[in-house]
Amino acid sequence: MTPDLFSPASYTFSPYAAPTLLTAIAILSFGLIVLIREWRSRVSFSFFIMTSAAGHGYSATRSCIAPGQSRRRRGRLANTSA
Repeated sequence: MTPDLFSPASYTFSPYAAPTLLTAIAILSFGLIVLIREWRSRVSFSFFIMTSAAGHGYSATRSCIAPGQSRRRRGRLANTSA
């Protein structure tokens, strides 16, 4: 099971992942813009850290399993139990 997780062939492109990617990029961009404009402030650095964690967390939790991989797992589980 672990080799399938790290294999790029196990993942497929899904158009439903595009809004999640755009939202994560928007969150990261917002934090980066604030950091660039107010680079002397500790608050802007903290805000950048918060937005980078939120952007990464949002993208990681929304697209952690590709639709093709979940279908393959169900098929494999059905074949092994028979």
